Order: sequence, then C-alpha cells, then structure tokens
Amino acid sequence: MVAALLVLGLAVQLTEKQMRDTQMLVEDRVSLERYLTGTAEKPFAFRVLVPFLVRSIDRLVPEAAQREIGNQTFFSQTLPDILPPGASRFQYKSLALVLVLSLLAYAAIGWITCRRLFTPSVWFSQAVPVLYVATLIPFLTGGLGHIYDFAVLAFTAALLLCLLTGRHAAYLVLFAVSCLNKETTLLMTLAYAACYWDRLPRRFLGGMLLAQFAIFAAIQGTIRWVYAANDGEGIDLWWRFQLNWLTSRSFSECAAFLVILFLLAYRFDEKPEPVRRACILLVPQLVLFFVASWSGELRNLYEVVPLLMLLGCRNLELLAPYCFASASPPRSGIRR
Repeated sequence: MVAALLVLGLAVQLTEKQMRDTQMLVEDRVSLERYLTGTAEKPFAFRVLVPFLVRSIDRLVPEAAQREIGNQTFFSQTLPDILPPGASRFQYKSLALVLVLSLLAYAAIGWITCRRLFTPSVWFSQAVPVLYVATLIPFLTGGLGHIYDFAVLAFTAALLLCLLTGRHAAYLVLFAVSCLNKETTLLMTLAYAACYWDRLPRRFLGGMLLAQFAIFAAIQGTIRWVYAANDGEGIDLWWRFQLNWLTSRSFSECAAFLVILFLLAYRFDEKPEPVRRACILLVPQLVLFFVASWSGELRNLYEVVPLLMLLGCRNLELLAPYCFASASPPRSGIRR
C-alpha cells in the first residue's frame, strides 16, 4: 500500500512538473489547443493518440460536469498561470489525467515484467514501481517535454512485456495503438527481429515483421496525409548543438554517467537472453538522440528507458547486499 501511494504521489508530481515546467504547453506550435484542433506543427501533429483521448473525454462528459470539474481544486497545479482565450480548464485536467494514468501503467507494467523475468525478492519487489517512476525525475529537469511522452513510456513497457514473454497477438495490437502515439514505435520491430530471429519458424517470423511494417505504413501514412498541410518540418537535425552539450559535461556528470553505465552493465551476461537481444534498440535510439535531439534532451531516450530499467532494477537488487549488510540476499534464480 505504501509503495502504491508513493507511485501515485510521484505520478501526480511529475505530471504537474511536465505541464508547468516544460515547454510543451507554452510554445504556440505545440499548445494543447492546437493539438486538439489538429493544427499543431509537424512532426508533433503526427502524434495523435493523446489529443484523441483528451477530445474523447471532452465528448463523453456533459458540459455541466465539465464546468464543475474545471472549478475543482484537483489538478489545479497543472494549469498554466494564464490560460489562452477560450481555453477549457477541463481539457487541461483531462490531459493531466491521461498523463497520470500513463505513468501508473508504466510503473505497473514494469513491476509485472520484473517479476516475470527475475523473480525479485519480496522486499525489492515493492520498490520496483517506485524506482520506475522516481528515475524519471532527472528527465524533466531540462524543461523539455511533450504531451505524448508518458504514453511513450507506457507503450514501450507494454510492448517489451509482450515481446519478452512471447505474447505475439497482444504485441501487434499494442504496436498498432502505439504507432498512433509516436512513429518511433517502428524501432520495436528491430528488437522483435533480434529476439526471435532463431526462435520462431521463418514463415511466422516473416509474417510478424511484415505485419508490423504494414501496420506502421498504413497508420503513419494516413496520419501524414491528413496533416500534410500543417506547418513545420518532419524532423529537425540538432547534432551540432548536441555535440557541444556532450563535450561540455562536468567531471561530476561524467562520473555519474560511468556509475549508471556500471549499474546497467553489471553481470549483463547473466540476464535473460531476450533482454540482452532487445538491447539492440539502444543503437538507433542513441543515434537519434545525437542527431535529432536538442541539447541534453534526455526525453528522447524514453523509448529505451523501460528496457534500461529492467537491467538497472535487477542489478540494484544484486548489489544491495553489498551496500546494506542487513538486506536479505536476492534469490539467484533468473528466468531465461
């Protein structure tokens, strides 16, 4: 119960920070109103799932109830200090609800995945969902964020769970919905191929990969046709700014990076083989982070955060007995 309350509290606090301290609702090109009217600039206009959910909530709730909810104090910290003319307080609170639920789903799915793959000890199992959410705090300190970010975390975690546990039909359904949220969902196809290239019949594997490409092409092709007239570019290249940011890191930041790297790589060869194979996702994501992210825009790594959390959480449990003498040693069995 304590862990659940901590996760809920963190989810609400992170949502408030995302909506108040990042640029996602401040810049006109990505304002909530422009998302909801379909006039957001490219490529943001292509991420249609969260705006669709907010519009759906708006249609389902009667106007009288919307006014009452808009005047209530809950989620008030998510509202901008000055709302645009004609803006709906209810829509902003609906967005906050979607973001909180996304974080709760992300934490719950991460907890389930860790239990399925690593059978963590009871004491550490309670800490896993809290760690999943708390680790996101540094990602929001740079003041960069968008309304679909937390949904990316939830869908990536869910796709990984299906991928690593062999739930192929559920994987395809989630893949299709996730394509509505962000086009980089296509990179999961690489992880799927790496995990199953020698573990499935060739015909089945080929059919699954073809289905993923077809789903992506149909969904993203339609979306890009609908929003082709919107302002903006398909992708911005920021590698020069990113290079400057990377080369200006302090000694303490470099030391922290090495500690994190050790935490992720510790006893890597003992991790379940599908998890190790899925790490191929790191290659294209790091390339995209370098060439298509603004300086220090860590949020562009969200597609690999659930995978890294699997490694990090397991290794924290393995290392805990060395740090806390009173901690019970973790069970050695790892499900392969």
